[in-house]
Amino acid sequence: MTDDDGTMFDRRDVLKTTGAGIAGAAVPGAASADGEGRGPPALAILTVEPVPPSPGDEVTLSGERSRPSADADGIEVYAFEVTGPDGDRSLATTGEAATATVELPEVGDYTARLTVTDDADGTDVTERTLDIGFPRELLNPRVRNAAHAWERGYRGRADRTVLLPDSGVDARHGDIGPWTGVRVDATDGLSVTDGAASLSAVDPPARGSLPRLVGWLRADGDPDLPRDTSGHGSHCCGIMTGTGRARVLETGTFLERWEFDDNRAEPPAGTLEFVAPGETAGRELFVALGGRWVDARLVGPGGSELATGGTSVNALQHGGGSTAESGYGERAVLTADAVHDAGADEADRTYRLELTVDGRSPDGTGELERVAASVVAERGTDLAASGEIDDLEVTGGLTDRGDQALHPGVTPRQSLVATPNTFSLVSGRSSVLRTIGDNARQYAEAFASRAVSMSWGQPFGVPSAAVQNGYDEVYESIAALARAGLVSAHAVANLPGTPTGGNDTVSGAPEAISVVRTDHLSGISTTSSGGLATVTDDGEVFRTPDVCAYGQDETSVDARTDTDDGEYGEVGGYTEFTGTSMAAPSTAGLAALVMQAMEEDGPAGLDLPAPSALFDEGRDETDRLAWTLKTKATLLATATTTAFNAIPWHGDQAPAYTPGERDPYEGFGRINDGAAVDAVSREFEEEGTTTATLGLDVPDDEQAAAGYITGPGTYEVGAVFGGYGGRDADLTGGAPHIDIVVYDALSPAGVDDDGPATGTPTVVDSYRGTLDAEGDVTVSLEKGDVYQVVVKLVSVPGDGASQLAGTDVDVPPEAGGLLFNGADVQVDVEIGVEETAATVAPDGGA
Repeated sequence: MTDDDGTMFDRRDVLKTTGAGIAGAAVPGAASADGEGRGPPALAILTVEPVPPSPGDEVTLSGERSRPSADADGIEVYAFEVTGPDGDRSLATTGEAATATVELPEVGDYTARLTVTDDADGTDVTERTLDIGFPRELLNPRVRNAAHAWERGYRGRADRTVLLPDSGVDARHGDIGPWTGVRVDATDGLSVTDGAASLSAVDPPARGSLPRLVGWLRADGDPDLPRDTSGHGSHCCGIMTGTGRARVLETGTFLERWEFDDNRAEPPAGTLEFVAPGETAGRELFVALGGRWVDARLVGPGGSELATGGTSVNALQHGGGSTAESGYGERAVLTADAVHDAGADEADRTYRLELTVDGRSPDGTGELERVAASVVAERGTDLAASGEIDDLEVTGGLTDRGDQALHPGVTPRQSLVATPNTFSLVSGRSSVLRTIGDNARQYAEAFASRAVSMSWGQPFGVPSAAVQNGYDEVYESIAALARAGLVSAHAVANLPGTPTGGNDTVSGAPEAISVVRTDHLSGISTTSSGGLATVTDDGEVFRTPDVCAYGQDETSVDARTDTDDGEYGEVGGYTEFTGTSMAAPSTAGLAALVMQAMEEDGPAGLDLPAPSALFDEGRDETDRLAWTLKTKATLLATATTTAFNAIPWHGDQAPAYTPGERDPYEGFGRINDGAAVDAVSREFEEEGTTTATLGLDVPDDEQAAAGYITGPGTYEVGAVFGGYGGRDADLTGGAPHIDIVVYDALSPAGVDDDGPATGTPTVVDSYRGTLDAEGDVTVSLEKGDVYQVVVKLVSVPGDGASQLAGTDVDVPPEAGGLLFNGADVQVDVEIGVEETAATVAPDGGA
């Protein structure tokens, strides 16, 4: 991103606010004054050098690029504040100086905040996270998607649970256990058989508490211990709520990072060196690099080759009708056991990463963005009294020391309830799920449950629920859970080339979120079905699917498939699975994070009660259903179409741009984790502006920005295109297509239990089109109304042929003149909210 003077801003500084709340509503919105209102208000802009910092670095914070309001001559006061990973304040200065320095001594996330005040009393505040750790961009796509919500402060809660009915879970795995010992027999009703005095299994949260398996629901014939005889359920569990602690980078012991200029295009031939500490002898080194057309060779101190790898470009190949897909291109990981001795001198602990240009590069050059090296933590097996293995605690992808877990789930702090009993083709039902549904209140209150993930159904996508019927009656259990306040996510079938596979079992329930699978570039996978219409018992019709989510080559828990005894922590492997089964748990995990954001930071009307409070006197199942549907509607409202940005990456399915409606292949589109939690927790205040950065470089970029406004009042909501940034910005060719959509957050379809309870978001007004100038809509709210404002990136014009040069992928004829996901292009959009008239309440109050 480039300022008027041509200086580059870090594109990860995604939110610079004026009179609006900071990301995640963790910081209250700053008061903003602009004198007599004749021009732009004050704008705080915070830059940091060096970026990224390493442990022990002294960094310089600068507010020199900040701007006074139109009525002021200049900035009068700069106030800097830095808070460390432990919450302690590392820096607090106030004065005329526009810069400040601070040392960042250890690994972790630091929060830097700048408040500026000009000589006309105009003020503004901005903050950014300084990440001293392993670069997020070099982690797996699931982590990079979820991190958009984590950085807002939402990682799940240990006193809330998610439910996984699947093939079971292996509680011996470090990412799933420890198990509390609570067994619940679900053969006939729900009754505790072991591990708890009553069916009340979730403890109040302790600071830094560890997610754990708090309930094993079983029926006759199921394993007595939490085990998984196929591995499918454990893998899905790891995606949804795994802690990630079975494989952690010990960045506090060793971390080296290199970052290169965004526009680096020269051949990166050369060598990077790092010195491994003596205590890493014999342990696994983990080296990752990001870039294009770079080959890498890791060489040990004695000159022996330890590992090789390389990057190409972000491209995926879908043969017509084929199930084959290539993997992620612009990231490579090299692992090898360290070969130095603990007592060796520095020269004998020096490793080299030799870099050359890949011979397939179309112009003979390579681009290197970043490289990082660390060491994998040694895994213990002893369970400490604190409930932690060797006191190594993982919270939201980071240990308590700030070390990085490699493969955490989307909601890694949430507790888990699991059952090995799913769907029977013979009976047409899931016996344990039916029992839970029949005892939904007892289950929801006992386990403080928020969401359910289901990755199973009819073979070959037989549309058994296209008409609700007495055979495939799972929809009745989902309806009961929804009316107890639980959100269900369901994977559509893995059936190539047809949408009918989205109409079996759970997807026959309008309350469920029906999920399609995409690759990491948002292309709908060849093997993923979509959805058609379902006819309810009452003769009403609703459509599926609802959204699409990442589910390709998902690295998650590798269970041991025996039912033997064992200790927690003795299983710790990972494996890759691909399928719609992997997309549903990501979506259920995000639903849990949205519910956390609602419960902790939502405005009146979106302030979700605690699970037990949902059953207080005066609340009925219609009230609880409303909370379920408001959560579902938020995920749908903040999803974005893949119709243009992912054209080369789609398989046989070709979704269409259908604003405000479900497409039979993608539903409402690709979920956006950060936007989803923002839509219920970040207020766009009147007279405020927010600069959001959207982009094509998914999963590091998101394609929606969101927040809410409240009544009463009449507001003009506008967006202005602020320019392009990123390495591929020179490939763009005009203003982007941006949609501005305002939804009634409190009134999704079915919220009054009138008609199919689909949770379809209600559009109040919208602007859709190329954002050459300002796009805006005007909406009026009554007292008590809450509207969600979502700004969506639909397409970016540009030279797609140059983007795909050197790959085997051609630009489809219908996609001429567009750029696609995988391009390093960011789009700055300034979102403004201005009150144009006050709404007078009937009693005469405003």
